[in-house]
Amino acid sequence: MILWGLLVGFFREMFGLPRTQKELSRRREENRARVMARLDDYAFYRRLPIRRWEDIPVIAKKDYLAFFHDLNRPKLRLEQALDFGLRAETEGDDRRKWRGHTIGLSTGTSGRRWAFVVRDFEIGQWGGTILAKTLGWGIFRPQRIAFVFRTNSPLYNGVNRGWLKLRFFSLHDDVEKTARALREFHPTVLISVPHFLSAYLAVRPVREISPRLVISGADVLEEREKKRLHDYFGFPVTEIYQATEGFLALGCRAGHLHFNEADTLIEKEDLGGGRFHPIVTDVRRETQAIIRYRMDDICEELDHPCPCGAPTLALRKVEGRADQVLRFQSPNGEVAVFPDLLRDRLGRGDYFDWNYLVEQTGPAQLRVTLDRALSANDQSRLRADLAQAFQLRGLEMIETDIRHAQEFPVMNGKRRRIVGPTLGPSL
Repeated sequence: MILWGLLVGFFREMFGLPRTQKELSRRREENRARVMARLDDYAFYRRLPIRRWEDIPVIAKKDYLAFFHDLNRPKLRLEQALDFGLRAETEGDDRRKWRGHTIGLSTGTSGRRWAFVVRDFEIGQWGGTILAKTLGWGIFRPQRIAFVFRTNSPLYNGVNRGWLKLRFFSLHDDVEKTARALREFHPTVLISVPHFLSAYLAVRPVREISPRLVISGADVLEEREKKRLHDYFGFPVTEIYQATEGFLALGCRAGHLHFNEADTLIEKEDLGGGRFHPIVTDVRRETQAIIRYRMDDICEELDHPCPCGAPTLALRKVEGRADQVLRFQSPNGEVAVFPDLLRDRLGRGDYFDWNYLVEQTGPAQLRVTLDRALSANDQSRLRADLAQAFQLRGLEMIETDIRHAQEFPVMNGKRRRIVGPTLGPSL
């Protein structure tokens, strides 16, 4: 069934995409009708008086986890799923099934881990869609695809075919060790998180592998990193926006992320200034309901038509998550500082490729921890850069503490973090 799903997903993507706004509007209506028709398959929705799309409640992660067992067809409880998934993960048995279903776990980069429950056909559809979007007809040529992430996933192994060799490499391993293993594997496609791709460049200044495609995901790819990777590999890095909620978006030839609106319904919870939280419905996922799920991610919509011509919703960037928004007090009330403003300032100067942890420690206090020590002049320059950024938001008196941690913390697999006022850890 995986192979059949892979072919269905691939050919639907190659030949069935909406090409115009009119076709996209029609697809959205068809997708809404399809989801409405199966609401009674889930206990959570059966007890609700739903007659129109707007009657379906928007659900956030906290509530989703609380009602997990009522939001999947096999009625699997969250504790069961997490236990099963963790055992499969620690024992390295990604092919183990629970009553014919594959159970995988999120990476945990956004905090508490949660589980996904899928059938083989759904795994195949997911793989076919992504392979069509990234490789196109190249799927039928031999490919060696390297995944470098925190944990392996049954989704990756599910699309491992004879001519498609997928190999997992762990982020927990030393970068030098992984670089040697990549040289031996010699991937045609390399997929990883931004901080690994940058670290790989540092240990391999002379290129040893020649992938035809490099994909960055699971975290924000900053502009300077994007340029360095382009210069190193000789072509633009493709960005992918993939989450437990589904395959959400992929970068186009113009460099903008486009939502996968052929297979997902995207609504927007407006945050102002072109920013929004996406409310996601995965049309293809039937075993587990992802219906009007509100993500914590902060997306910024592209404010002009994308040059690539695709009618789907395009993003200027994915900025981060709601818990990365800093909220300072000013004489005029609370002021929100979005993470991209700080990333821009930390991406300047000689420290642009350093790892950092930014924490809001009080109503007008900020702590910046770097993995290397700054000179007094560089500290002054960084404080001035940050002060200028805050002034753009009408904030004049933000006290900034800059420090150096010899053993730099890796939080949820990420080495560059901005943490809002309620979740900030101490070093």
